[in-house]
Parts: sequence; structure tokens; C-alpha cells
Amino acid sequence: MSALLDTHSAIWYLHTPLKLSTPALEAIRKSISKHAPVFLSAISLVEIVYLTESGRLPLDAWRLLHEALSLRTLGC
Repeated sequence: MSALLDTHSAIWYLHTPLKLSTPALEAIRKSISKHAPVFLSAISLVEIVYLTESGRLPLDAWRLLHEALSLRTLGC
């Protein structure tokens, strides 16, 4: 089963996973464990860059997402 994450769910999964609901967290983890794709829209990347540049998100949030996409830890 694939998962499609919005901006908040991607940030929360990587930075503060306890902010996600139990079903959302289980769905993401299930997708990753089954090596199914976890999708993130291009606009979410733009939003995360904007939020980081404007200081509304810590730079760490962008770094975590970048590493996850680079290492395929989101199953992308």
C-alpha cells in the first residue's frame, strides 16, 4: 500500500512523529516496511523551502526531508 503525504504529515513524520494520528503513522510505517512508495507532492517541497527560509520551520526540518529523500528512507 502506497502513502501520499501532505506537507504537514511529511514534516511531522520526520521531525515530530507523535503529532501524527495513530492511523496515519501506521499507514506510513506500513508502506515503508513493505517497500511501497511514499509520495510527496512537488508543492510540498516548495512549501517546506518557503517555511524554512521564512524562519517558520527550523532548518533541521529541511535537512531531515532532504536526507530522507536522498536515502529513500521514506520509501520514495
